[in-house]
Amino acid sequence: MNVDRFDINWLATYRALGLWNVYSNFVKKQEPREIAGKWTIPVLRSPICNMVIEALRQQGYTVSAFYQDVDGILRQNPHGFPYAVTVPKAFEAIESEAGLAEKSTNDLKESHKGITLPVCLLLKLGCVVSFGLQTDAKGVTLCTGSVSKVGLIPAVYWNPHDRKILIPWHKGDTKGSRIRSRSMSSVPVSIL
Repeated sequence: MNVDRFDINWLATYRALGLWNVYSNFVKKQEPREIAGKWTIPVLRSPICNMVIEALRQQGYTVSAFYQDVDGILRQNPHGFPYAVTVPKAFEAIESEAGLAEKSTNDLKESHKGITLPVCLLLKLGCVVSFGLQTDAKGVTLCTGSVSKVGLIPAVYWNPHDRKILIPWHKGDTKGSRIRSRSMSSVPVSIL
């Protein structure tokens, strides 16, 4: 599928989170810039994972996160808020970056800035709200930029057979042909 024509509607996404006013105030000061071949993802507050999970449930999806309080189990992100990142424009992590195939979090520690769980969930919600499409139906996005307080790495995928969004947790050495991280790059955001 050619994803070049798919631009995420972040206002609608943040509206689904009940944070449309936060997003509106943000874009009055700084519109996230689009980069060819990338999705720019604005992260406007923390914690946000539990809010995104609830918004996905309100969109009619079952979400199994294995932890009741996902934000509470994650180590805190060192970013200040708001911030924005880019990820390759692809619905499937396994189709986006061949160089990351069959690599565990431990394999990628030094050479890769991987997607975080909050960014991965915002991307999933953005695609659901904007296009009615799921990310990661063929494979699993390993969120190598996040780690739980007990040292586990979250992953995210869509199981089309039972229509569930799953957030399993893995050891740092987990790898497989259907598991892939996504690269994430910071985008300068200056609030004027």
